[in-house]
Amino acid sequence: MICCVNDGFFKLDGGAMFGIVPKPVWEKNNPADEKNRIPLSLNCLLIQNRKTTATILVDTGIGVKNNETREKFRKFYDFKRSCLVENIYNIMGLLPQDISFVVNTHLHLDHAGGNTYFCEKEGKEKITFYNARYIVQKGELEAALADNERTNGSYLKESIKILCDNKDNLVLVDRDNKEIIKGVSIIKTGGHTGHHQCVKIVSGGRTAFYLGDLIPTVSHLNPVWIMGYDLYPLDTLYMKEKLLNQACEENWLLVFEHDPEAATGYLRKDNDGWKIERVEKVQ
Repeated sequence: MICCVNDGFFKLDGGAMFGIVPKPVWEKNNPADEKNRIPLSLNCLLIQNRKTTATILVDTGIGVKNNETREKFRKFYDFKRSCLVENIYNIMGLLPQDISFVVNTHLHLDHAGGNTYFCEKEGKEKITFYNARYIVQKGELEAALADNERTNGSYLKESIKILCDNKDNLVLVDRDNKEIIKGVSIIKTGGHTGHHQCVKIVSGGRTAFYLGDLIPTVSHLNPVWIMGYDLYPLDTLYMKEKLLNQACEENWLLVFEHDPEAATGYLRKDNDGWKIERVEKVQ
């Protein structure tokens, strides 16, 4: 069983989201506000094995932060509040301690910020899903902790260090493909970051694929529509073309992390390029 769970909405610069694509082209389907920002979703994914009751959460959104960080995110990203934990309970009846695994596609603040939360009572950040094993690519962790002027602003380093301090929770992976539980595997794609990973779910002859920032929105189905944020755009292009063809041939259900309208859909191709059908809307 899989279920999309939202941590809210935020905004990023449209030019950065679409790289070399001119604004008159991308703004047709992605209208920007007065600050040139476009709306995006924080769409996480819950996977539950009904036989073993193991529950996997893929990505954790931005999360609950202290007042200073909340104000900063409200100003720059128009992020109003985190609702992931609340929505997990409302949709699935699960509490943070019920999550068995957390998979981070990568450690950028909008994908791993919810790994920890600010505890008002204790005045410090703590692990959110404290019974879970957090599965992270080893190279991604090293890149997140490195002092790199190009990427420093993308990571919440203090939050990441808290995860590192809780070694019982952290599982580092140093490989391209790994099965977490039967039918659920991580697939290393690179592109957006050097060690970005997606999640593939196979059950009952059907396949779902969580795209992370490889293809963040439906607009990015066009292989050459690549984010300016991507550190290795040619790797993104290669992996997109490879996975899109396979997804279409094998009728995968695609899960979009950042599209503000479409949470999931099935891929089709016509003379105008890739399209999504049978769309599930973001809740």
